[in-house]
Amino acid sequence: LRLWDQDFAGAVADLERSIALAPSYEAHVLRGDALRWRGDHARARRQYTAALALRPGDRRALAGIAAARESERALAIGSGV
Repeated sequence: LRLWDQDFAGAVADLERSIALAPSYEAHVLRGDALRWRGDHARARRQYTAALALRPGDRRALAGIAAARESERALAIGSGV
């Protein structure tokens, strides 16, 4: 619910607790989404990668990794790196 209310910090914390109790594909993907929307692209990629370990070849996790990488590239170009 926090994710849809755009409370990304709260969603990340809730999903972290969920993953600690019972790691799941869904929790990793949702945490990746929340981190990416917060601008934490490197940590988002790690969550999508964890989701892929649970569901190899999953398109949603692969799309999340691609989106995070694209955002990192855009930020690097924008900052002149």
